[in-house]
Amino acid sequence: KGFQTEADYFADIIQKADVPQEQILQEYKATNSGENIDNTKELFVQKNIIARRIIVVTAPYAERRQQAMYAERWPEQTVTVTSPQLTFESYPTAELTEGYLINALVGRVQRMKVYGVRGYQAKSEIPETVWRVCQRLTELGYTDQLV
Repeated sequence: KGFQTEADYFADIIQKADVPQEQILQEYKATNSGENIDNTKELFVQKNIIARRIIVVTAPYAERRQQAMYAERWPEQTVTVTSPQLTFESYPTAELTEGYLINALVGRVQRMKVYGVRGYQAKSEIPETVWRVCQRLTELGYTDQLV
């Protein structure tokens, strides 16, 4: 089944888990994760919603970055970040190839370093070995998702 947006895709999954449509808020304006957080905060204000906690479900390779972004952009909110518990070897599919996933990992690590300095997310320490691997993968051509 084709979807216009990620919001529609995830809303469909949530509805299949018996969450009523009227209990689902969808944010359609964001073009990146930071905007998604900011726009969701505004949506909560508009709807007069006070959340006790937020659960963020993301890709396994994006958990640390999501946590860092919420820490910077919505620090007063209690946030739990989770993802499907998959090994890297079991993650690739026909649509999400191994090459795509390596590019995504390299891009996320680079963003963790760059965006922390720019103030888009909380600063995070990147272990030197991880940073060296990221640089080596960049040299090997995994550059599709670099900023």
